[in-house]
Amino acid sequence: MESLTAADPPVIGEFRLRAQLGAAVANGTVYFSAGQSVQAVDAMTGSTTWSYAPPDSVEFGAIPAVGGGLVFIGARDDSLYAIRA
Repeated sequence: MESLTAADPPVIGEFRLRAQLGAAVANGTVYFSAGQSVQAVDAMTGSTTWSYAPPDSVEFGAIPAVGGGLVFIGARDDSLYAIRA
């Protein structure tokens, strides 16, 4: 086992998100809102796995939560979306 310190973080990759708030990570995928869409990207490569934009111009205004194979995210119109992860 290797000991790590704050001066030597275990960074294995880096990519820039277009997240407006924060992100959730589950099973190797990063989920975040990017204005009028929800994005899922591979945590290791940064490549987009999927993107969801509802048919109406809805602005997402929350950090997603992931559980039970679903991504839950609130919208600024007081709706809660459940999207298959």
